[in-house]
Amino acid sequence: ITAGGVKFSRTGTVWVGGQSLPVRVEKTVTLPAAASHFRIDYRLSHKGTAEIPFWFGVEFNFSLLAGNSPDRYVLVDGVKPDLEPHFAGRGRHESVEAVTLRDDWEGMEVILDWARPAGLWRLPVETISQSESGFERVYQSTCLVPQWRLRLPPGSVWSVTLNLAVRKPA
Repeated sequence: ITAGGVKFSRTGTVWVGGQSLPVRVEKTVTLPAAASHFRIDYRLSHKGTAEIPFWFGVEFNFSLLAGNSPDRYVLVDGVKPDLEPHFAGRGRHESVEAVTLRDDWEGMEVILDWARPAGLWRLPVETISQSESGFERVYQSTCLVPQWRLRLPPGSVWSVTLNLAVRKPA
């Protein structure tokens, strides 16, 4: 534990072509006092002797209300997607640096940004319930997954910083 933060680490393996290759993942979460934001630093260290090609992604789930309401929507790099911009929408985006979940009804937004361009998957988390009219999907939250395609040479280190903030829209 550091001042205003906590550090997690784990040495594990990535399987590539039937071979187990060692990778260390360090995650540091920094929470400034009396702030409405925090920072997450990831550091991947390759301890093996062969290059590792793999995807690294981080999943965030935000439980906001009204998944299909037009006044609650996603902005990808500041732009509302043409297709399914609502919280319960699905999308795959390339070279993204930030995503915002804006709730005009509540007058707030959640901003998630990162230091390296990434692919972004967004999708709803839903439950299935049975009603008088049959089975129906019920929106629970919005899942955001920024992800990077990596090729780590032996002995290399890769890192990325993500920032999450909650604020009133500008």
